[in-house]
Amino acid sequence: MDFCFTLENLLAQPPPAESRAIPHSPVTPPTGRYFPLAPEDGYELMMDNHYQCGRVYVAPYNVTETALHQHRAALKTITTPPHIDPELVDGVFVAKPIPGMVRMIPGIPYAFLFNGDHTRRHTVACAHTLDSLRGYPDYNDILSDAIKLAKLTWGCEASSNSPKISPIFDILGLKLNDRADARTVFHNDTHDGSFSLANTVMKGEGLGTALPAVQANTSTAHSQIATVLQVLHSLYRRIMPKSISKFEFDIMDFHSNFNNVVSFGGLTPNGTGCQLNVSSLGKSLAEYIGNVQGGWHSDTPDDETRWTLFTLLLRVGPSTFLFDSNHLFYILFTIFSLCRR
Repeated sequence: MDFCFTLENLLAQPPPAESRAIPHSPVTPPTGRYFPLAPEDGYELMMDNHYQCGRVYVAPYNVTETALHQHRAALKTITTPPHIDPELVDGVFVAKPIPGMVRMIPGIPYAFLFNGDHTRRHTVACAHTLDSLRGYPDYNDILSDAIKLAKLTWGCEASSNSPKISPIFDILGLKLNDRADARTVFHNDTHDGSFSLANTVMKGEGLGTALPAVQANTSTAHSQIATVLQVLHSLYRRIMPKSISKFEFDIMDFHSNFNNVVSFGGLTPNGTGCQLNVSSLGKSLAEYIGNVQGGWHSDTPDDETRWTLFTLLLRVGPSTFLFDSNHLFYILFTIFSLCRR
């Protein structure tokens, strides 16, 4: 089985203008810290029908034991380069280049070739917007899910078709993650914090026991959270195949079905956990939701053989409220898989 998409199933779109993704010039990190770095020679664009978009940016990656050890050690000391906050220009936020990194083209996956071998390819990232998904035949379903998720997230007024929905962060009794620092969240009457919505692993009993995450115990909370998880499950099943290779997606499904992996939001394979991060815009994530959750950290219980899906929603108010923290929010839903070690 070659795990390729047929010609009629490939996305029909013009190629991106950049045939190579070249990293910006790096800067030297402080002693004992590490700034993230893309491969020095960048990524090369190639045609590839193992990906539904028909293209992928690739770069060789050395997988010797020494290189892997160095990479793991670097990730434990990673930090954000200075002076990369976006600038407000004529009412629009303009992103700055990140030293040592490439600018990702939405809709095109980026992959490593282990030791330069094209038969040993591993997708490392893919960024999507609604525009980059527009050419796929199920775009209308994706758009419908995105609108539904936005309504469940930010809330909406009642209509003839649906009752009033409150913002998800206004759910009474929403419980913070146990790693959240209570001293740094919910300050200044904001709704900032980190919350588990799906499954977790209870420690202290063998490899651990999969359990539903403890959350607000009201009928409204149950209904809204359950619907959010169903919509995220639908988005995962539609967007993930467009982000990684057919082999990678099919083998994840095989692993989930063969091992009866606990999922959420539906009966088809998905991630095992879902985290909701709520943060006002304007300051660092570590300050708003706590350094443990908002700072750089390695999640060692996460399954390193599976991919994480981030779904980012921004709420930026009208220009008159541009710097009012009550109107500027971002919400990040993270679908991940826990590994029972």
